[in-house]
Amino acid sequence: MRYKIIPDLKIIVGENPKCGCTNIFYAMLLATNPEVKVTDPGQIHSMYFTDDNLMTGKYGVFDYKECIKQQTVDLNEYTTVCILRNPYHRFIAGFAQQAKLIVRDGRYKGRFDDMNASRFLAYLRKDISVTGHFLPQTQDLLPLDFEFIIDVSEMNRLHELLGLASPKRIDKHRTSYGANACFREMTISEIAKRRVDKKPFSNKIEDWLSEGDIENLESLYRRDFKFAKKNGISYDRDGYTRHDN
Repeated sequence: MRYKIIPDLKIIVGENPKCGCTNIFYAMLLATNPEVKVTDPGQIHSMYFTDDNLMTGKYGVFDYKECIKQQTVDLNEYTTVCILRNPYHRFIAGFAQQAKLIVRDGRYKGRFDDMNASRFLAYLRKDISVTGHFLPQTQDLLPLDFEFIIDVSEMNRLHELLGLASPKRIDKHRTSYGANACFREMTISEIAKRRVDKKPFSNKIEDWLSEGDIENLESLYRRDFKFAKKNGISYDRDGYTRHDN
């Protein structure tokens, strides 16, 4: 998990790749710099939330670990919030979105092109850090007691905590879902082309993995399921159930 802190707003946000991070960063940027206009989602990462900018808090948002090296932080004064995503849906989103990047990036050339979701999952079980987008959401947990655990679909709750009057999103790079088809044999190369052609994918894990593979996925992200349930959210293949208020 990655942690961002906004000292002026007294808020700490825990977030993960493929859990709405671009829109989370955009919300934090708007909360601290309301005059900023962003037209391309890539600008959030390449212009505003670079490692250097997060280290110095250039736009009012710091990397938490860097911030506490530079100044004293009294956690009793801060609101702490964590953004989670259904591990089934996160795997699908990561596989569909990262396919295009993997094919395009020379570092991975030829290594994954012919992998379907099952073979890619088998690879992740050996080396889950291949891109960083598949690490467990509970990776590198800090000893923070989160006051708010928010599913990515509830992003409006983060906007409220940040003091934003109306939710704003940047959705130009979102993967399109809704297709009723089996994608179990589709390779990364084929997925990359489908993304270029802007064709939708299925968001049902059964359309990507066999029952045996799904059990392996559940084992891989067991801590994520437990962490979510401990904090009031039970994830299943279709969505989630919230147990708190």
